[in-house]
Amino acid sequence: MDVVESGALFFRVDLHIHSAGGSSDVKDESMTPRAVLQTAAQRGIALVAITDHNSTASLPQAISDSVDFQQVSLVIGMEITTSDGHVLVLFPPEKLSALRRLEGKLDFHVDQQGDLYTHIRIDQVASLAAQFGGLAIPAHVDRPNTGFYRKATYHATEAIIQSPHVLALEIDDLAHRDWYSDADANGEAHARTAMYRSRKELLGPVVGARLSKVTFSDAHRLARIGVAPNGEETLTRVKMDKPSFEAFRTALLDPDARVRIEAGLPANYPRLVAARFSGGFLDGQQINFSSNLTSLIGGRGSGKSTALEAVRWACSAVTASAMERQANWPDVVDLAILDRFGQLHWVRRESGSSTGPVEHVDGEEVPFDFRIEGYEQDEIARIIRTYDKEPLRMLQFVDQFIDLSGVVAELTEIREELVINWEDEKSVLNAPIALREVRRQLAIVSGQIAAAAQSQAKDALHWRRILHSERTLRRAVVIRLGEIATKLAELDLSIDLDRLAVSVGFGDLTSMFAADLLVGSKQPTLQSLLIELDQALEESLASGQRTVESFRSKIDRVLAIWEQQDQAIQKQIDDVTAELHAKGVQLDYKALNELATKEASLKARSVQFASDVAQLNRLQAKRTEFLERYKTLQDRRFQVRVLRAKQLTQELRAAADFDVGVDFRRGEQCEDYEQWLRAALNRLFIRGDKIHRFCTQLHPIDLARAVRRSDIKTLTRVTDEAGSPFLATAQEAEQFVAHLAQKDLAALDATAAEDRPVLSLTVYREDKVIHVPFHNLSFGQKSTILLGLLLFSQATDPLVIDQPEDHLDSQFIYSTVVRTLRRIKERRQVVLSTHSANIAILGDAELIVPLMGWKDLGQVVDRGSVDSPSTKRRACNILEGGEAAYRRRGELYGIIPVGSGPAADTT
Repeated sequence: MDVVESGALFFRVDLHIHSAGGSSDVKDESMTPRAVLQTAAQRGIALVAITDHNSTASLPQAISDSVDFQQVSLVIGMEITTSDGHVLVLFPPEKLSALRRLEGKLDFHVDQQGDLYTHIRIDQVASLAAQFGGLAIPAHVDRPNTGFYRKATYHATEAIIQSPHVLALEIDDLAHRDWYSDADANGEAHARTAMYRSRKELLGPVVGARLSKVTFSDAHRLARIGVAPNGEETLTRVKMDKPSFEAFRTALLDPDARVRIEAGLPANYPRLVAARFSGGFLDGQQINFSSNLTSLIGGRGSGKSTALEAVRWACSAVTASAMERQANWPDVVDLAILDRFGQLHWVRRESGSSTGPVEHVDGEEVPFDFRIEGYEQDEIARIIRTYDKEPLRMLQFVDQFIDLSGVVAELTEIREELVINWEDEKSVLNAPIALREVRRQLAIVSGQIAAAAQSQAKDALHWRRILHSERTLRRAVVIRLGEIATKLAELDLSIDLDRLAVSVGFGDLTSMFAADLLVGSKQPTLQSLLIELDQALEESLASGQRTVESFRSKIDRVLAIWEQQDQAIQKQIDDVTAELHAKGVQLDYKALNELATKEASLKARSVQFASDVAQLNRLQAKRTEFLERYKTLQDRRFQVRVLRAKQLTQELRAAADFDVGVDFRRGEQCEDYEQWLRAALNRLFIRGDKIHRFCTQLHPIDLARAVRRSDIKTLTRVTDEAGSPFLATAQEAEQFVAHLAQKDLAALDATAAEDRPVLSLTVYREDKVIHVPFHNLSFGQKSTILLGLLLFSQATDPLVIDQPEDHLDSQFIYSTVVRTLRRIKERRQVVLSTHSANIAILGDAELIVPLMGWKDLGQVVDRGSVDSPSTKRRACNILEGGEAAYRRRGELYGIIPVGSGPAADTT
């Protein structure tokens, strides 16, 4: 599969570089034009310009050398010193003579330091450059001594900003990237925005009015080529079919879509590189994706939806597709995928296979999962249709635009801890009751033994109790010694680095980056140290076993002596018993033995139950901590959602011509909580239609706590919509507590109470402000809001949408969808299928992939960017109905004069 990316690309450019011999302040003699081109090639810069101070001396050599560097394109120019500040003039290499004619018109003077300068203003230089076929960019405008912002007068600055020949400004400080734009809001923004508004009024709001901001190196040393003034290797990316002066100038006319300052852009993001289909309607077809925006276009039945759905399906085993059983479905989908680390993966998924997508690694099939944000055709409409019946689906949709990863992970962990805590707690839950009962029985038995002790058998009974305890202790010592010997024999203290490497899936230590550190010749290595440790542990274990055996023989001798003493004590007891018999006193030793045994057992159980009670107290204290943390995390999740909702509201209002509100209501999505309470109450205490209100007013953790503590005050404070308490009296609340105390409160603790997303649209009618809730909006308005949200996701995974324009009007697509696509496509990959010319053409797709049906098969034809003539014609035919239809509509709208263009249909 060929994975060379087609269509327009974003290329790195550095159009402000000086050279030795051309600029007097270049002290690096090695900075020849050839060295500049070579260094640029090494650093991945596709378009460079040599712009010496007021000089074209190095340019002939640069033009000559450039033919040896196919991967770098050359622009020629100068950095001109004016009384207003510095300005770059740029020309294509073939117009060196035109640049020199411009140089001759600048009427240079010499200042006190011997440097050249001109009295001609920057806006006039820009006009001259345009006349000679070049363009002008005011240089480092925010630099104090040489940029026009501080150096030029107000009127000179205004003339620069209003000039139609100034299409870009070079900045040093990235904080100034919004200067002279609608987003300008810092510092002296009022004067700048006033000038920018006047520029838009003069030049029109669309083409040419927007000023690109660019960052170049202004390199005077080879080491600085490709390095921004702030010291970072972040310059400017420009979207072009091929790097050239003309392509750069075209990009400046549409900076929102084609010009990006690299700072702030992700260094890398995961993306689809290519997809190839075998079998089905798209058999043998391959689609190579742009890193930015790819638009699949075609008529009905051309295979657009099949292609996108198959790609979505092939990325993950958990993704199913209703189309998989259809005859047009591919048998195999092969994907080339670039992960976020820049690693290329070759992935395959076969129809009907239960394994999902797999990657071949070292001859083995390894399961592979690649996360994309994918939406099949009409999926947004399904969310809208199920809004009332499946509210959780709407929450999941909105949550994907909010970074909840940290708090959700903690919530999941706490829920698991609560489950484990409850399982542990259940085993000792009855310990307090059991302890009280054992202590009661122990008191009775101890009393019986005490009564017997007052008889003539006092000494014999006392000795028997001690003897019974000693025998119990002796047996415990023997058992424990046996356990120690067994555990030592079973203990595995070995540590083998090779075996550990195999266990983590990487058996070859010598191929690791840290091979020298692990198994190299330099000592000590990790492996040598672990071998020493292993040997030491083995010897220690053997020594421990020998020690136990040695002490066991000594201990056994002591135990034997102890047992002999036992026999001596037993003889004394027997003598006392015989003496009592001689006096006519009969002792019921069987009953006494039973009492002694029972007392010993009750004491042991008392100790165990006391330990269980202590464990229960610890578990309950820990559970209280978990619950507090659980509730705090839910509060934090709500705050994160609310904060992001405010940001989304601002972003939507800035990008769209309508007023959308996004908010959340705490804990109002509580279906699991309601279900638990309905089952627990069984239609008692609270009416079924009021259960939801009760659940939104009292958190499940607070309800469980109130029941455990019999907190009547908390329960009687919970009110319905009318302000009336659900539990009107203390007696009713007590009955409520008694009823719920028998239920599974641990399950109630862990019940999730989710926040409810609240979407609305603000409408202005006859000087009235009307907030329309989501459920009262039209289907088209709902679709508009959800798609607007979709485009503001913070994710960097590829976004794949099948026909996003469904249910949307063209004005919204142009004013919001197109504008937003231009903003996000450099931060994440976007792949769309569409029938909308606004999306594919005005969205400035880097790659347009036309598909057509031919002989029951889908085919890819004339792929390329909108700058490609063949792709342009094909797109016009598919999206506009052909040039004749497009022009005729323009004539009917009164936009194009009747008869101004070809009448023939070029389809």
